[in-house]
Amino acid sequence: MVGYDPEKKNLTNKQILIASATASFISRFLLQPLDVVKIRFQLQIEPIRDLKGSKYHNLFQTIRLIHHEEGIRAFWKGHIAAQVLSMTYNSAQMYAFEKVTKQLGEVFPITTSSPTAKTITHFITGSIAASIAIVSCQPADVLRTRFVGQGEPKVCQNLFFHVFL
Repeated sequence: MVGYDPEKKNLTNKQILIASATASFISRFLLQPLDVVKIRFQLQIEPIRDLKGSKYHNLFQTIRLIHHEEGIRAFWKGHIAAQVLSMTYNSAQMYAFEKVTKQLGEVFPITTSSPTAKTITHFITGSIAASIAIVSCQPADVLRTRFVGQGEPKVCQNLFFHVFL
């Protein structure tokens, strides 16, 4: 069962945070180049189909162009901010999901093994956990988008500078 189960051994808070942060770190590192491409498409004003007016047209052309113009390191622009975002979001969501599921299970115990009752419980706890996670990491999301989308000269140089000033 996903979430709190009073009959099984549960992970400690530390184990939940370490597991979710590690999974987030690895997946974010591997998928960062695709995130950079996605953000470039999102920030492009010209339509993608306008082959003469737009800079980026499709996935492979965009990857080649970024690599040619900015080098391989460009695919990891904003990576530290993205790691902070990903690790914060996933850790907060997993931790909140476990705790909210436990609290909800104690207040409204599910005495039946009804799939509908479990689905409703997971829907409610998942919604609450996702809301907590979104609120906790919104500033890192704004910074990540700024780092990835900026051109040269760089306006945002340092994550910590922009977080604390």
